[in-house]
Amino acid sequence: MSVILTGSIAYDYLMRFPGRFVEHIITEDLHQVSLSFLVDEMTRHWGGVAANISFTLAMLGAKPKLFGTVGRDFGEYRRWLESRGVDCSLVQQIDQVFTASFFANTDLDNNQIASFYAGAMAYASQYRLTDVHPDKPDWVVVSPNDPKAMSNLCAEARASGARLIYDPSQQVPRLSGEELSQDIDGAYAMVVNAYEASIISKKTGLSLEDLRAKLPVLVITKGKHGATIYHGDTHEGPHPRADVGLAAALVRVGRVAVRHLRARAGRHPKPRLHPQRVRRALPRHLRRRGLSGRTAAFRKRGLAQRPFVFYYQPHPSPYRFSHGVLRQPYDHSTIRR
Repeated sequence: MSVILTGSIAYDYLMRFPGRFVEHIITEDLHQVSLSFLVDEMTRHWGGVAANISFTLAMLGAKPKLFGTVGRDFGEYRRWLESRGVDCSLVQQIDQVFTASFFANTDLDNNQIASFYAGAMAYASQYRLTDVHPDKPDWVVVSPNDPKAMSNLCAEARASGARLIYDPSQQVPRLSGEELSQDIDGAYAMVVNAYEASIISKKTGLSLEDLRAKLPVLVITKGKHGATIYHGDTHEGPHPRADVGLAAALVRVGRVAVRHLRARAGRHPKPRLHPQRVRRALPRHLRRRGLSGRTAAFRKRGLAQRPFVFYYQPHPSPYRFSHGVLRQPYDHSTIRR
């Protein structure tokens, strides 16, 4: 089963200012603002919505293909994604520009001044998926990207007969009601948060019931309250917060990851993942030194010699996992022998 993730691939530059912006802003001179802030720290994170989703799917055992535009500075990022199981063969590199980048400066009050450089993402509409992947994919995920590129990719997915997962998220304010309605038509699923769903309803004139009638699957995330998944005439949720990342990821690819895990479990007499395998799949900052199949660390968490599943909880940075990743015993009743 082929899954293609389209959307933004970007760098996030996050800075921290050890003061307060309001102390340096003179309201009487707002018409001639010229400020520069000396920051104490800066970190660069590998980001982008499409890259984020593809990385998560690779960690769940799928083989996603990433499609998007990047600049001449993408080399290290590409190698890192490929080492995690993401297929970057469809990524288009434009050497004349840099990869899209987000720059954010945050003060002590968590006020933020940010800028976004589109870079290579501005060229996304010039590339067609069918030019680099002539075979029909099973699933196509269209996530935030250049607005024209998003519409083009939705049209390509519909024409090819692939199942389309529409994730407009950050581009909802930019897209018109006509563009949103056109992209929603023919989609298999849409994933948005509650506020974005309200904006879409206002711009398109479609109520929640209308959206449910158009889409076989509709996922609306609700922050700390979890997510609600509408499937036909039924709905599930709101799901607890710890399950939101896994639930949303599974819906986006038609439960590819679940099938993969079940297939793997069926090849073993006891369907469980070995702790050493889990350790190798984790980011370095979550690994425990000396971890083995029967360590005190696993016994302390009630996981020693017991089957378990690997839960992922979303984090603002796409390449960090949140606290507590090994959660619950595996439910043998869900495995088809």
